[in-house]
Amino acid sequence: MKRAGLLLAVIALLVVPLTAVAQEKWVRGEVTAVSGNSLTVKAAEGPMTFMFDESTDVVAPGGATATREAQKAGKEGATLAQIIKVGDGVEVHYRDMAGKLHATEIRGGISVTATAPAEVRKGSSASGIVTAVSAGSITIKSKDTEWTFTVDQKTAVIGRGIGTAARELEKKAAPQTITEFLKQNDEVRVNYTEAGGKRHADEIHVIRSAK
Repeated sequence: MKRAGLLLAVIALLVVPLTAVAQEKWVRGEVTAVSGNSLTVKAAEGPMTFMFDESTDVVAPGGATATREAQKAGKEGATLAQIIKVGDGVEVHYRDMAGKLHATEIRGGISVTATAPAEVRKGSSASGIVTAVSAGSITIKSKDTEWTFTVDQKTAVIGRGIGTAARELEKKAAPQTITEFLKQNDEVRVNYTEAGGKRHADEIHVIRSAK
């Protein structure tokens, strides 16, 4: 989704287009500064400053409302500073480009616990389309690259309507495996950690469900 200048047309929570490149890094932290084209976050390893531009996706509660208000005022969209405030908890997906950190997505409304271990506040991520899913693994594809991740009871699946579906399964005392919430051709972003040559899916964000 493109935007003119640095005006960010913020879209509804959990409905974002996939980026062209699959693998990125992500970090969670507290916003300490927002300017015209940069965002500074207090992360586990210290302050990190990210550059953003019209290609950056911004996903935050209330973002769509702010965008509509800006459009009513004759603007093309809300600025980042109108959506993300100092003190907010955010998750930033980014790429290191010649020493500069470029934010591909800034997700607001994130609970950031200062005492949480650093490994749960940063890691790698991959975006793509689900090509296979079972009770113990998920495979996604982006362009010509396939990624397979192990899943278990610690894997969190996040997306619109998933909480309701989980509660319904709980009422029926039905098993809650990943196959109940994901299917082939879903678009997802996987936050993962890698150890022993295997990638473990810590969180799976459902971007868009297959029709």
